[in-house]
Amino acid sequence: MKIRIKHVILPARALFYAVVVSLLIALVCSLLIGLAYLQRLQQDELTEQQKLIRNLKSGIALLMGSHEADIPFHKLDLFGNHEDSIAISKSQWGLFSVVSVISFGRNVSGGDTLRRTLLVGEDAHSNPYPALYLVVQNQPLVLAGNTMIRGTAFVPAAGIKTAIIGGKPYTGASLIYGERKLSTPYLPPLNERKLQSLFSFFSKAPTGFRVSGDSIRQSFIEPTLYLVGTTIDLSNKTLLGNIIVQASNEIIVPKSAKLEDVLLFAPKISFEKGFEGTLQAYATQALEVKAQCRMGYPSVLGLICPEQAEPKLHLTIDSSCVVEGCIFAYPLKYFKDPINVTIGEKTLVKGWVWAKGEVDLRGSVYGSVLCNMFILATSSYVMKNTLVDAIIDRSRMPDAYVSPFLNEKPAREAVAKWIE
Repeated sequence: MKIRIKHVILPARALFYAVVVSLLIALVCSLLIGLAYLQRLQQDELTEQQKLIRNLKSGIALLMGSHEADIPFHKLDLFGNHEDSIAISKSQWGLFSVVSVISFGRNVSGGDTLRRTLLVGEDAHSNPYPALYLVVQNQPLVLAGNTMIRGTAFVPAAGIKTAIIGGKPYTGASLIYGERKLSTPYLPPLNERKLQSLFSFFSKAPTGFRVSGDSIRQSFIEPTLYLVGTTIDLSNKTLLGNIIVQASNEIIVPKSAKLEDVLLFAPKISFEKGFEGTLQAYATQALEVKAQCRMGYPSVLGLICPEQAEPKLHLTIDSSCVVEGCIFAYPLKYFKDPINVTIGEKTLVKGWVWAKGEVDLRGSVYGSVLCNMFILATSSYVMKNTLVDAIIDRSRMPDAYVSPFLNEKPAREAVAKWIE
């Protein structure tokens, strides 16, 4: 029996279809392989980024836990495996610290890196000041008008009383909205070592790069720039970052100036009406802030006096201003005439006020006030230890507030601001 095999002749286009289908299958397989490869690359990149961020946080925690003012730039191998390398540095910037951390990737010489620079101060809530600490012992604190003190208050042994002043009786339901304690004849001490370190900027000329031009931005990973002169007018100048302005006589800051994160040092500093900026300003004779100025967080206005060159040392903040940060006045020796700090009507301070002298408080402080004595000064009379329409509210101090390094007792360090 013979079996016949029937030959089937396919049309020529079938071969073409087979080739096309094969190409499509090959293309799909190639795409799948490529997608798998890209996914693997992305996963590796994500893992590397997570490691960089983890090492960056470790470096920041290491620096913030050191409690040292200056740590020179150097590299570290975190875990001794040559795969987790960072570079760290820490330096004083006014009464804060600048912390810089670089986290290196696989290629330390030039591969993926992360860099962060931040301004560090003290966590105000880990070592808190009370709402009020009033030193003077032989005179009672007199309250009138819409005055309110909320929080723990350390008051003199002479106590607290109310009065009608300028036709304004005390309107509060309680004298102190919080715990009341007895103060001592001395203010809680400040960190004199930190304050002394600032005097070098008043006594000697800086050695470094000088500022040239009206608009300058200097990163904190670069050398500090200096603007130096006798009397310096910052009209129409934009100074951002790692810049120090140092005058032997006076610094004038008009509304047209734009300042951020810079340091000012001069015997006299004046901010003209309407200025807005974020800075640290330190004077030895007088510091004046005219009306409607705004100092952003975290700013510092400080009067530090090694000797009395003027008949009356004063730090004055006019009406309708906002200061988000710290105000302090501190003489390093006894003066016959006390330092005067004035906070005008409708002015708001978010932070704390520390004055080894007299405070004329007409506005509001959302934080703490520590001083020797209150005064109420008018053109016709001066009343001691008197508050009229003043508010001190410790409960309204921002939760994220970080103070400068002024407390004598070491406190937990915290990030005040991320900077460049």
